[in-house]
Amino acid sequence: MRSSLKNKREPYEQVFLEGKKKRKHVAIVENALGRPLPPNAEIHHFDENKRNNSRDNLVLCPSREYHFLLHRRQKALKACGNQNWLRCDFCKTFDDPNNVSVYHQKRKRLIIVHRKCKNDYQNKRKALRGN
Repeated sequence: MRSSLKNKREPYEQVFLEGKKKRKHVAIVENALGRPLPPNAEIHHFDENKRNNSRDNLVLCPSREYHFLLHRRQKALKACGNQNWLRCDFCKTFDDPNNVSVYHQKRKRLIIVHRKCKNDYQNKRKALRGN
């Protein structure tokens, strides 16, 4: 377990191309494309190891939102065996998307909750306030 955490904290490998420092995974994808990355594009390491820059481990994502979607789906697949399931922010369990509500909050953050979990939370807050 420690080795996987260590890999996530290590910085990306750097290379020098034409006198400029560049992240190695970016250079590899740009070389495969034959051109610079498109604007807003990000590169996803499939195995989540920033040091594994083999071409079959790199996925070009058109945006940050898509990149986060890949991470969320990988976590769900690993945790419950279904990449489409969502994790409730309150009880931390994964469930079918039909059983949870999804809210958009400021800065485009998603809030995913079971209705029962949200109601329980609101009832506890009301009780603490004395209403």
